[in-house]
Amino acid sequence: MAATASPDLIGIGIDGANVMTGKHHSFSSILKETINELVIVKCICHSLHLAAEYACKCLPRNLDFIIKESYNWFSYSSKRQIEYAKLYEVLTDKKPVKIDKLSGTQWLARYEVINKIIDQWDALKLHFSVVKDKERCYMADQLYHMFNTQSNIVYLTFLKHMLKNVTEVNKMFQAENINPLKLLDDLLSLLYHYMNIMLPPARLEIKKTDLINFKFKDYVIRVEAIDFGYSFEQATSGLNNYELKVIKERCRDFLISLCEQLQSRIPDNIKLLEKISLLSPQLATSQIKPNITELVAAFKNICKDIDTTVDEWNLLHMKKWNQLSTPEEFWIEVFEYQNSVGQKQFGNIARFVLAMLCLPFSNASVEHLFSMMNIIKNKLRNRIAVKTRNAIMRIRCNMPQGGCVNFKPTVNMLKKFNSENMYIDDTETGQEEIIDIFSCI
Repeated sequence: MAATASPDLIGIGIDGANVMTGKHHSFSSILKETINELVIVKCICHSLHLAAEYACKCLPRNLDFIIKESYNWFSYSSKRQIEYAKLYEVLTDKKPVKIDKLSGTQWLARYEVINKIIDQWDALKLHFSVVKDKERCYMADQLYHMFNTQSNIVYLTFLKHMLKNVTEVNKMFQAENINPLKLLDDLLSLLYHYMNIMLPPARLEIKKTDLINFKFKDYVIRVEAIDFGYSFEQATSGLNNYELKVIKERCRDFLISLCEQLQSRIPDNIKLLEKISLLSPQLATSQIKPNITELVAAFKNICKDIDTTVDEWNLLHMKKWNQLSTPEEFWIEVFEYQNSVGQKQFGNIARFVLAMLCLPFSNASVEHLFSMMNIIKNKLRNRIAVKTRNAIMRIRCNMPQGGCVNFKPTVNMLKKFNSENMYIDDTETGQEEIIDIFSCI
C-alpha cells in the first residue's frame, strides 16, 4: 500500500479507530513510511458524535429504552401505525412524523429522534395508555409508565437543548461548501458554550485556543446555580426538591463528560485548524501578517522553495485584490496573477494555500458514497460489476446538478464515444458473466 501512495497526497480524512490511526502497522502509519509530511485528519464528525454518545451514558438508561422501544413498537406493525396516526390526527389535525431508529453509526440520529418524540409526547402517552389495556401488552404498559414519568421528559428536554449545538457544528463539517478557515472558531465556540454554562465568567477570560488544555472541573459552580435553559425550567415545574437536585446533578455530569470528551478527541484538529486559519484573505492582505515559515517548512513535498514561498506571502499586501469574500476565490485570483512577462508572480504561495484548503476535515462525503454503494449493491445485485457500479454512482452523484436533462458533455467525452471504447472487452464483466452462466447450469 505504501508503495502505491501518490506523492501528491498531502492529507487523508479517517476515523479514530486504531486500525486507521494506530502507531504500529495502521493505515496511516504505513502511508507515513512513504510520505512523512502526510497530514492525518481524524474526522471531526465522528469525534463529535462519539463525544455526545459517551456523555449520554451519564443519564438514566431508560431514556435509551424509550427511544428504542418507541421505534420498535411501530416498526413491525402497520396496524399500530394506522391506529396511532388516527389518534394523532384527532389531537393535532396533522399526520405524525415517523420515529427513526436510534443508530450508533448515524451521527445526527439521537438529536432528531429526541425532537420527534418530544413533539409527539402527549399523543404517544395517550396511545400507550389505551393499548396497554386493549392488547394486554407488557411492553405497552412499560412504555406508558415511561411516558407518564415527568423526569423522563425533563431529561429529554435537556438533551434536545444541549445536543442542538453539537448537531449544528456536525452539519457544518458535513457541508460541501464551507470556509475551512472559520471552522476553528466554530469548534472552539462549541466547547466554550458548554463550559460557559457551568463555569463563572471570570474563569473563562482566556484565549479560546487554551480551552483544550483548561482544567475546568476545579471551577464548576454549584448545581443550584447552573442555568439549564428556559425549556428545562418549564419541564421541571411540579418536581420536589430532591428529584430536581438529582436530575440537575446528572445533567451537570453530562456537561462535564461532554467537555472532557471534546477536549480529548479534537486537540489534533484544533492545532491543524489553528495553523490554516493564518491563511485567511484578511491576514494575507494585511501589512502586519503572521510568520508562516514553520507552516510552509512542514510541507516540503508541496513547497520546493520555502524562501520564495514566504517572500511571496510577505508581498501580497502590495497588490490590490478583488476577490476577498471566500478563501477559494481569493487564492485562485492570486494564483492566476501574472507579472509583465506572463509569469505567475505568486504561484508558489497560492499553490501551497490551495493545497491546504483541500485537506479533508471530514469524511462525510465518503460516508455518503458508502451508503450509496450499499443501496446500489444489494442482495439481489451482489455480483454487479465494479465498472457498472461506478457508472451508477457517478450518475447519482450528478443528479443534484440536473441529471441527464441539463448535462452537457465535454469535447473529450464526445471523442471517447466511439467503437473502440464502447465495445471494448471487459475481463471483469466477462468473468462475472461466466460465473452466472455456470450457476444456472
